[in-house]
Amino acid sequence: MSQTIRFSNPQQFTFHQSLKQRVQAYFAESGKSSNGGWRMIGKGTFWILAYLIPLALLIWVPMPWYLSVLGV
Repeated sequence: MSQTIRFSNPQQFTFHQSLKQRVQAYFAESGKSSNGGWRMIGKGTFWILAYLIPLALLIWVPMPWYLSVLGV
């Protein structure tokens, strides 16, 4: 078995720490939620329904084959 190649770069670790601190400081200053808030929930709900409603129509509503092809 071959071994996984690993690269040791100490600057990468400090960059990640610095970036994480700056992002947390941004959200603390602006008062915004880092989870997205109600807008993210609404957007996620919209896109899930935009996928599931046409899928449900294709599965449970009888239609000619050419309309089903257009729905895909």
